[in-house]
Amino acid sequence: MRGILAERSWAVMVPVLAFPPVFWALGLGQNSFLTAALFGAGTLWIDRRPILAGLCFGALCYKPHFGLLVPVALLAGGRWRTLAAAFGSVIALCGLSLIFFGWETWHAFLVAAGGSHATYESGRINLGALVTPFGGVLLAGGAPRAAYLTQAVATLGAAIVVAIVWRRDLPPPIRAATLAAATLVAIPVALIYDLMVAGVAAAWLVRDPAGLAGWEKVVLAALFVLSMVPPGLAEALHFPSGPITTLSLLALIAGRSLPRFSTTRTATTLAG
Repeated sequence: MRGILAERSWAVMVPVLAFPPVFWALGLGQNSFLTAALFGAGTLWIDRRPILAGLCFGALCYKPHFGLLVPVALLAGGRWRTLAAAFGSVIALCGLSLIFFGWETWHAFLVAAGGSHATYESGRINLGALVTPFGGVLLAGGAPRAAYLTQAVATLGAAIVVAIVWRRDLPPPIRAATLAAATLVAIPVALIYDLMVAGVAAAWLVRDPAGLAGWEKVVLAALFVLSMVPPGLAEALHFPSGPITTLSLLALIAGRSLPRFSTTRTATTLAG
């Protein structure tokens, strides 16, 4: 986070550590610090150290759905070295796990993954903890089929936004923020502690040389507060605070991308 924010002082960690998902991750003993670190390092190093960035992106295979949009970004941006490193990292890590832990562990993983949809559809977990469009529909009382359809539309939309932003090679803060924020919208299962990745997206927004408008600062502050809502309260009120947070963050970033997309397209046309 210090690298993303380009701050040498450790004082910058005070607001970072005050981010509510930090406490959800600590209190629930979850691995979202690792996920956020891999996203942060991958996006920070992609221009200067593409191979190292690819290794970080590939390591997301420990929680594979979080890498869903990484190939979209790398393919759209023509980041072939990073893509190759990520692919090699996945193969190496999967191969090592197979060697050290055997096929039985992989079999158990696949069985658990194959049956996980029943857990989330039935509400056996707190639906207020989900931060995805899928979870928002279920929390609002929608049927699983409607939740999956909504999620499919959201996933496609998020992928398109990432592809456009990375294809146009917009400034690094916008590219990185888009990938991190879109990932939380694109995957069906992400919980409140996974908003650590949203913290990475927000940090990149702060880093953007163009600066934040006053209303954008207000939106970020509101999303900061919204991430404090306990899952139990969200479920009791049928209030999808998590999905509102992730969708609003992506919308904010996409809104900042549009003027730059138009400028890039105009410059390309004039050059042609």
